[in-house]
Amino acid sequence: MKPRHRHIILALLAVALLLVYAHYDPAKSHWMPQCPVKLLTGLQCPGCGAQRFLHALLQGHFKEAIAYNYFFLPTLPLLLLLIACQFMPEGKTRKRLVAVLEHKIVIIAYVSAYFIWFVVRNIWHI
Repeated sequence: MKPRHRHIILALLAVALLLVYAHYDPAKSHWMPQCPVKLLTGLQCPGCGAQRFLHALLQGHFKEAIAYNYFFLPTLPLLLLLIACQFMPEGKTRKRLVAVLEHKIVIIAYVSAYFIWFVVRNIWHI
């Protein structure tokens, strides 16, 4: 499959997924997937609240979205940059951005923050 076709298919799937999350509230929909970590251990993983975060964000409720998962404040821009990288044409700018996003310090900082957030949110029940 050509990269252009793959990008179009991925973009269409992303739009479809966003429409589902804009229309259906994960907190009220029983068919939405649930966190396996929370189901098995009762602990909230760092990603718990992601579906509710996305739904609230798509509804324009920014404060409510952040309250579902504070960790997405730094994660969302990083995720958007990673997605943008996939659609950028080959060139100097893309190469620099990929180098920054894949830099050892950035990865270690993000993974460290991920595990710190896992502990903090379960100690203080955030």
